[in-house]
Amino acid sequence: MTVPEAPDPAIRARGVTAVLSAARLAIRRFPLVVAAGIVAAAGASVLIGAGHHPDALRVVVVATLALPLLFTVTVLAAHRPQGLAHWGLLVAGLIALAAFWRIWPHWGEEMRAMRYAQLSATLHLLAAFAPFIGTAGTNGFWQYNKALFLRGLTAVIYSGVLYVGLAIALAAIDKLFGIKVIPETYGRLWFLLAFVFATMIFVAGVPGDLDELATETDYPSGLRAFTQFVLVPLVAIYLLILTIYLVKVLVTQQWPSGWIGYLVSSVAVAGILSWLLVQPLEERPEFAWVKPFTRGFYIALMPAIVMLWLAIWQRVQQYGITERRYGLIVLSIWLAAIAVYYTVSRSRNIKLIPATLCLVIVGTYAGPTGAYSVSRASQMGRLQRVLERDSLLVAGKLQRAPHEVADSDRAAISAGFQYLTEVHGYGAVAAWLPDSLALSLTTSKDTAQYAPPERDVRTIMAVMNVAYAPPPRGMTDKDGGVYISYSAPFKSSATSIAGYTHAIHIALAPAAKGIDTVVVDSRTVMYVSRDDATLHLLRDGQPALTLPLRAAIDSAAGAPRNSSPESSAERTLRLQATEGMFSAMVFITLAYGTDQGGKLKLQTLNGELFLRLPE
Repeated sequence: MTVPEAPDPAIRARGVTAVLSAARLAIRRFPLVVAAGIVAAAGASVLIGAGHHPDALRVVVVATLALPLLFTVTVLAAHRPQGLAHWGLLVAGLIALAAFWRIWPHWGEEMRAMRYAQLSATLHLLAAFAPFIGTAGTNGFWQYNKALFLRGLTAVIYSGVLYVGLAIALAAIDKLFGIKVIPETYGRLWFLLAFVFATMIFVAGVPGDLDELATETDYPSGLRAFTQFVLVPLVAIYLLILTIYLVKVLVTQQWPSGWIGYLVSSVAVAGILSWLLVQPLEERPEFAWVKPFTRGFYIALMPAIVMLWLAIWQRVQQYGITERRYGLIVLSIWLAAIAVYYTVSRSRNIKLIPATLCLVIVGTYAGPTGAYSVSRASQMGRLQRVLERDSLLVAGKLQRAPHEVADSDRAAISAGFQYLTEVHGYGAVAAWLPDSLALSLTTSKDTAQYAPPERDVRTIMAVMNVAYAPPPRGMTDKDGGVYISYSAPFKSSATSIAGYTHAIHIALAPAAKGIDTVVVDSRTVMYVSRDDATLHLLRDGQPALTLPLRAAIDSAAGAPRNSSPESSAERTLRLQATEGMFSAMVFITLAYGTDQGGKLKLQTLNGELFLRLPE
């Protein structure tokens, strides 16, 4: 766990010799890091071959978390060999990883992803500043992270090019020589290069003597050009857009879009990155533009932060706090504090950025004020109020609905149970359930095959005799509607079409493309109205049959996601209608459009239509 000498100059050469030299040096300097990469690649290989393999996934997750941890420990051990900081960090990190391994199976998929992202961000931030804790000045810190940044880009480029080359070679062997290359080989090759080869290329270029970095003044011209001519102009443009949008919000008195959170966060990340990259140039007279940027960036960011607060407050008022909203709240507060600090104090201690952000992530990871505890309490409180208002929760237990439940409440109840069971598990609502149901849900989750939470939410709703309201499957568009996209699964059985006289393939494409009107015979015409998602049949210019397609699409949205292909196709994407002597049966295979205020506006529709027409 020591870092010997700095990289050999031969590594700067080109070709296979340089790669082999880098690999040898990486193994010698960072043996534990390379070992973690090998374990991660092995776990990924098993995962690819086995499909769903929980233990293999856990191996990959823990090994990829161990990569930044062991990297930081190794650098600290070489930089301060007489200290004990690296041993304390190693012990604490291994305990955390062991706990993570043990608790992993008890989390839902969404919580696993969020927990992993938080812990991974913490360890990567720690790698950025830990070697410079207690040191004066920031130049060494900047030079060190510049080296990591450029080395990371090098590793990505080398790995990507090598993968493409080897993948083409494998494909050539398969096609030209008839030597079968199984599809999983390509995935395994990618993970081998990503976790092992890229790791070795990266760590081989890590500076060996961190003390010397304090006096280094090298600033790559390519990095300066990228920051000056690409990153900084983009940040300035988006800050201008956000400021103009804020003016629009104030003038029109319309709440900012929920999408604004992602834009503000992205601008903040890009802006802080560019601020960090150009900070060493601030005092150089030939780069006079740097000082106005570094001092004006945070001032320009403040209006965007205020707008982000408005958007978050609106969503919290409507839907309560979730982990993502909690993260945005904390991130916005951190951004505001950083902006005020660097504006008022004029400090240029850039080490504070990764250090404080790391502390914020750790502080929100667990405990009563952590993201998960606060979000769970908020969503349980919101759901409880709706249940009690409809007399569905009495004395802490769910009851059958004494009256019809409003659609808005059905949607809120369904979404509440869906969120709590998916993110926090069945224990979050177990106290409300009848004992037999709580036991069956817990048992099925722990011992049976994987069952989608939606199925159990439907079971919980059935206890209250309340119909399940599926969440909208899509994203909000600019007009407040919801993008919808439904498709039928593959159907392996045949369907009888006895009694129908005509078959028509429906292909309604975006804009003016595709088929809007079909001439069935000399007297009959069929067309699909995009604006109300309705199929119309005209006979001699007069309406003969009308078939609203919304019913079929709605039934597709309401069907359990785990239903079989045959039952899904039969029940959810088929619609029949008869008017007089005209009959129609339609199978929808794909539908895409927007739902605005309960009105479906189609953009794309594919399917098969069968008609029975009179003589």
